[in-house]
Amino acid sequence: MGFSNYVRAVDGTHILILCPAHAAQAFINCKGYFSVILIGIINHHSHFIHIFTSWVGSTYEVNIICNSLLPVLMEDRCYTPGVPNFIIGDAMILPSFIEDPSYPFLSWWMKSYGLQLDRQKEHFKYYLRRCHMKIQCIFSCLRVC
Repeated sequence: MGFSNYVRAVDGTHILILCPAHAAQAFINCKGYFSVILIGIINHHSHFIHIFTSWVGSTYEVNIICNSLLPVLMEDRCYTPGVPNFIIGDAMILPSFIEDPSYPFLSWWMKSYGLQLDRQKEHFKYYLRRCHMKIQCIFSCLRVC
């Protein structure tokens, strides 16, 4: 996908459901229909390696990830066995997840820069966006099936 030691990319989609008998309001998503959320984590070969589901449609993706075991595993470096660090200049680059800007900043999230970038940061942002677009395309295919 363009980065040599990223571990995974994360994205999600709403799965349409019938109106539940109780607690229906919690299942209404931002588009106004009843859903549960499916969060998928893919590897650099574009294969799904983890799926989180059954969270109500009103839950934000970031809340699902942050309330899963993933942050603990990443901080303890238990989720990335065998994935090497690499060094650029004097900086050691740890294995990372590619994510969109809505997620919190953590040492293992690879996020895009904001506005007013120099040429080097714009280049990085371009390739990071391309990687994130790839997982969005994978989810688009999943929605069509």
